[in-house]
Amino acid sequence: MHEKLVCKTFTQPPVSDTLVSYIEKNYPDTNYYSAYETSYCGFWIHKKLIELDVNNIVVNPVDIPTSDKDRKQK
Repeated sequence: MHEKLVCKTFTQPPVSDTLVSYIEKNYPDTNYYSAYETSYCGFWIHKKLIELDVNNIVVNPVDIPTSDKDRKQK
């Protein structure tokens, strides 16, 4: 997302190196920011994203806004 505009959506394997390769290829010379939903055992992904120069924060999944459609599907 860029401000309130969705630039592109995609699906990928859950591999941080793959994500960083994708964003560097498609959005070069950019500052990257992410929010990662995790429980107590997912902080290794946060640390890896930080190592790869992604400005990442860890958030509680229940604090992520969802649509009515998302709530019905979960």
